[in-house]
Amino acid sequence: MSDRHLIGLPVVACPSLLYCRFFRVASFRTSSLMPFCDISNDKSLHYITNTPQGDALDLNPDKAVILLLPHNVTDVTWLREQFRDPRLSSRYNLVGIDLPHLGRSKAPVNAKQDAWVDAADIAMAHELLRLPQCHVFASGATSCASAMCFAVVFPKKCLSLFLSAFPVQRADVPDWIVQDKRELAEFWCFPPDLETFHLATEILVDFFLNNQASLELQNELAVWWQRHYPPAKREMYITAILRSVQTPQFSDKEFEAIQVPTLFVQGDKALVSNPKYIDNFVSNKLPKSTTLVVQGGPECLTIVPEYASVVNRAFAQFLGKLSHRPPCQVSPPDPQDMCRTALGRLAVIADEPDIAQRDPTTTLAFSRASTEDISVFSEYLARCVCGGENEINPLDEHGEPIMKFAEKIKEEGEGQYIRKVKMAPMAAEAEIVRVESQTVWETEP
Repeated sequence: MSDRHLIGLPVVACPSLLYCRFFRVASFRTSSLMPFCDISNDKSLHYITNTPQGDALDLNPDKAVILLLPHNVTDVTWLREQFRDPRLSSRYNLVGIDLPHLGRSKAPVNAKQDAWVDAADIAMAHELLRLPQCHVFASGATSCASAMCFAVVFPKKCLSLFLSAFPVQRADVPDWIVQDKRELAEFWCFPPDLETFHLATEILVDFFLNNQASLELQNELAVWWQRHYPPAKREMYITAILRSVQTPQFSDKEFEAIQVPTLFVQGDKALVSNPKYIDNFVSNKLPKSTTLVVQGGPECLTIVPEYASVVNRAFAQFLGKLSHRPPCQVSPPDPQDMCRTALGRLAVIADEPDIAQRDPTTTLAFSRASTEDISVFSEYLARCVCGGENEINPLDEHGEPIMKFAEKIKEEGEGQYIRKVKMAPMAAEAEIVRVESQTVWETEP
């Protein structure tokens, strides 16, 4: 019996070469249905929409589509501030997708999975769901890099880019950031005791939110991580954290291939995506781009309500200045032909002719992961396999965290942890303090 029969839904032919599987689960949306896209036999991408049934089949054909990619080490449930905002949800079709290494998407861990493969996976889902050209909203290093690669290799599928916490070019990333992320991975995945794991949780929360969020939200994020990425599931965490370090080094030719309006939004308190690291190449490499800097903004702007509001406002204004065309009728999907054409395009842009000869039936054909990255990734994955019975478990027998972030801060009294959660003064809605624009926001006729 099919999954649709199990939940009492009529069997409807899916307009693609894949099928959508639905499971009854709770989410922040009113719908209890959760669709998946089968990209291949062993890779399935989870997605959500703002339609009543949560199904891409029900998208409004008269509205443009926004494709949303969540921040590093989170999933589509953390796109709730965007899905709840009427400036976006009432005017556009929203489709949020978990990348293969995030959330409920399912895929075997593979050291060759990089931003270029992510882009191909996104394009495959786009093709099979028969979506029109999309505006792409991405947050965090991994999602932003994947969105950029999507715009480079699949230009006919992308109308514009919105990139929050864009990754610094790898050559410009300070060594201490790379080292700190790797040490954090050690503390999180291979903790000698529970105290070390809690310390890793606090560091990650501080890295994401940098004191610019309520204690309630900090605690919620910490608890979510402990439930979804405990040491027993370290393959998922190590994949997510390493992918945020191993982002592509985009060449001038790859930047030139991006011909859509692009909006960068950065928090001025962010550590890795700090505006001082990206201003130089953004203004020089992407003439159709605009950069907004949000005062007091942390690394992850999109999940903190005060900052998410200004992010959504900026995005809505950005889209409002674009000349919109009615969604065109989408032809029947042909994933293999799409991939063959895209591989040829990537071969020219990357100046690597052999890419065009790769197998178009697998998205891994788009991988450009370096030998060094594959080696580092493989070493970590080999260590992840070596779990033991005495592995640290931050959850009790009921699946609840043994110690919540807020409780630990309270126990520390006036010590070092209490200083971590003191918030800087914030207005009801954060303010944009600087705008750098190189072009008028327009789409091609």
